[in-house]
Amino acid sequence: MRQIEDVHKHEGYVVKNLWKIVALGVLLSLAIPAQGLGESDFKGKSILIIMEAEYWQVSLIIGSLYTVFIVIFHFGWKLQDYLYLKELNEKKDRLIKELGLLIVDEKIN
Repeated sequence: MRQIEDVHKHEGYVVKNLWKIVALGVLLSLAIPAQGLGESDFKGKSILIIMEAEYWQVSLIIGSLYTVFIVIFHFGWKLQDYLYLKELNEKKDRLIKELGLLIVDEKIN
């Protein structure tokens, strides 16, 4: 029962923390284009120079990629939570049947 409550408490992380996720996305979209790349063939060059694009274009690309990844993670976590809850509920029902317990108002008697 405790595991089921924990899953319900943590599900919908993206929706519950939407403003934090949006703020992080805006911050990354504005900061990353001007940052130089570290240990690579392009050491010290920013993404703007490598892509030969304007700042706002690179910011839009980064923001779009961030949005796509967040949407994919949201639905992935949602599916994972659904499958885990289904497994836990099946386990709970199997244990109740094995023990021959009677449940009244979500309390075991």
